[in-house]
Amino acid sequence: MGDAAGKGCNCCYPSYTCGPGLFQEGIQSMFPVSYAVNVFQKNGSKNTICGYPGLASYVHFQASSDAMAHYLASYILSYGYDGIYLDGYIRDTLWEKMFTQRMAGLTFDSDGDGQPDTIADAINQYSTWAPYFVYRLRSLLGPDKIILANSAGELSSPLINGLTIEMESCVDFKPCYNALVAQEAVGAQPAMSVMWLTHSESMPPEQQCERVAQIQKQLDWVYAGTDFFDRSHIVCNNSRVTDF
Repeated sequence: MGDAAGKGCNCCYPSYTCGPGLFQEGIQSMFPVSYAVNVFQKNGSKNTICGYPGLASYVHFQASSDAMAHYLASYILSYGYDGIYLDGYIRDTLWEKMFTQRMAGLTFDSDGDGQPDTIADAINQYSTWAPYFVYRLRSLLGPDKIILANSAGELSSPLINGLTIEMESCVDFKPCYNALVAQEAVGAQPAMSVMWLTHSESMPPEQQCERVAQIQKQLDWVYAGTDFFDRSHIVCNNSRVTDF
């Protein structure tokens, strides 16, 4: 993320450096370009879509899901991590809205066969294979590893331990509270969710801290985490914090 415009490599940690490390190099070596979302150009060439600077976008299908789940699980288990954070595992309707806005008017291949797909094809592909990817990841990691999903709202999956929700999405308190409670009711144990303190231009830091404290008084598995790369770097004195 330090490679993104306006976010320098030294914004957060003295040891943070830009460019690929062992993790990204491993993904690049095992993840074929054909697995990504590739847009057909008028001259016959194809360009890979990046959802974030330096990160190729892809829509889950069976081969890509198997490959990615195996790589991630192997990496986590090899290095002894507590679990994994899935940035952007979201409900079908929200994914559909975001993908439709991004890909409107483009001709693209989303399933690796080299042939054009429609937005409807991609939506069906995500709905079918994204849960499969998380299932494969959980199967390989086992029941003791933590899986969190940056869900941008409700998700309620039995395969994950909890959600992470950015605080600017919680202007209306009730939907955020309901999303957390519903996920805890059906999710893997131990339950754990995180409210990201971020985007202070959308919600003032004081309001974010007050809202988090309000939630934590009722839900003891909810933590707060500051988003260093956003540069808001909000820290609350009245909240339980994570070590992320």
